[in-house]
Amino acid sequence: MNEITADKVTLQRDGETTITLEGKHGNLNLGGNGHDGDLTLYDAEGKVRLRISAGSTELGHAMYMRFLEPDGGEIARIDHHANLSLGGHGADGDIALFPSTATTREAEKAAIRLDANSANRRKTLLINWPVR
Repeated sequence: MNEITADKVTLQRDGETTITLEGKHGNLNLGGNGHDGDLTLYDAEGKVRLRISAGSTELGHAMYMRFLEPDGGEIARIDHHANLSLGGHGADGDIALFPSTATTREAEKAAIRLDANSANRRKTLLINWPVR
């Protein structure tokens, strides 16, 4: 039975809790009891922009997080094998790694940087050492 209290909303399917929203602690729990939990976030136009799946067989992956352009093109994904895919559909994929002492997120100042869209750096790993 679904239940709403002062600080908790509990939704059930077939008598088993599948969604819990806890106001006291700010927790949202999705899935369990034989059902996987998914979270889908939409932009103002109602288009999917972020999808996190804990067990869907969509795209053949058991677990994944996808970031989508408004047209539905996937621009980033982390899957259940810890694979990270970035770029495509109009977005170049870059990775910038910073040391714990970094105080900026400027890609040019990263200790290690992979830039997939720079024509003169294609297929090149840039390592700035020592870190500026």
